[in-house]
Amino acid sequence: MRKIFIGIYTVAFLTIVCEESLSQNPKWINYTSGYCVLAIVEKEYYIWVGGFSGGLTKMNKYNKEMKYYNSANSGLPNNSVNTIAIDNYGNKWIGTHGGGIARFNGSEWTVYNTDNSGLPDNRVLTIAIDEDNKKWIGTYSGGMASYDDTEWTVYNVENSHISGNNYIPIIVVDEIGNKWIATDGFGLTLFDDTDWIKYDPWNSGLPDGYVTALTIDNDGNKWIGTEGYGLVRFDGVDWTVYNTDNSGLPRNYVSAITIDEDNIKWIGTHGGGIARFNGSEWTVYNTDNSGLPDNRVLAIAIDEDNKKWIGTRDGGLARFDGTEWTVYNTGNSESPAEYIGAIDIDKYGKKWIVAFLRGLLKFDDKNWNVYTFHLLRSTFYTTIAIDEDNIKWIGTWSCGLVRFDGTDWTVYNTDNSGLPHNDVNAMAIDKNGIKWIGT
Repeated sequence: MRKIFIGIYTVAFLTIVCEESLSQNPKWINYTSGYCVLAIVEKEYYIWVGGFSGGLTKMNKYNKEMKYYNSANSGLPNNSVNTIAIDNYGNKWIGTHGGGIARFNGSEWTVYNTDNSGLPDNRVLTIAIDEDNKKWIGTYSGGMASYDDTEWTVYNVENSHISGNNYIPIIVVDEIGNKWIATDGFGLTLFDDTDWIKYDPWNSGLPDGYVTALTIDNDGNKWIGTEGYGLVRFDGVDWTVYNTDNSGLPRNYVSAITIDEDNIKWIGTHGGGIARFNGSEWTVYNTDNSGLPDNRVLAIAIDEDNKKWIGTRDGGLARFDGTEWTVYNTGNSESPAEYIGAIDIDKYGKKWIVAFLRGLLKFDDKNWNVYTFHLLRSTFYTTIAIDEDNIKWIGTWSCGLVRFDGTDWTVYNTDNSGLPHNDVNAMAIDKNGIKWIGT
């Protein structure tokens, strides 16, 4: 959700800038095939890349040798690859746009489609694999399917409580096996393999179906940002909405939420700066009363020293230690970007930054490194989260969720996974390693 996103219009290409400081001479590796790279995943010595019309590419990450698989020279049923997932046994599950799913064990291909299996739609958008190795598959118009290597089960609006329609672009499995499905404009749906619980503006306290930010505090409460209805707290039973009318929230468009070691919430807004909320009192930081360089706050991350790292729309990256502000932009540092869309910090203290039109950046408080993936459909990367294995999960606008383990990239979208929509706006990872994705 980590895998990374790609998209741009013209000749398709994937560019990787190797992990070297920008002050040195970065090494660029270009991959060219098809019109749009949609999926990247890494496993051991290899990177697997899929895209629109270009089939599947296997690249040795050490000697850069490549092998190409397409419908003419292999068992791949369609050359448009939307998603790739690797199961517990190393099998590659490849979701295509029109050819169903291909399972590849390194030598043999097995194809699952609407004619020979229980797959409800050959346009596979996303594939998620749970701890029992069961595959959860989101499709373009056939709803969601599960496959345990023996039986298929299909869930759609006719036979289940999937919200909205049968377009399933996002599926997240939490620590106890619950599936959280976020649909475009229809809020959240929880599925525990038996019961369905819908959370939407019509049957719950969620005031808006468009989720823009999502995080989970130490007590398991979900904090949800909305596009125009403020901040929402959900404790599993009750919903509490904070907006400009009933709280100190400076804007109702919540673009980022982060919780510090003292359980204090730091809320970024689009136009109103940052709000600090300790449960009872609100403190607002903006360009008038602080060193914040831009009131359009897109990302907030907190390091082990409790310093806040803030990404803005046009002001670059800011650091706030509780007293002093430090700004990094293209004018006073080697940062290549002013538009900082998302930030997370790994276990080594390095900052991983999603920058509009600049790809993925790494900052170690001194040097900047760039990892650039150009997608034909989009270069807008929206959010990032790092799990306990140091894997980066990156959300994109129009190209789904990307997983990056430092070497390989994997893309999950509505064609190859259970992701309900390819516009990923928000993401959080809970204490059990479950990814919560807002679309």
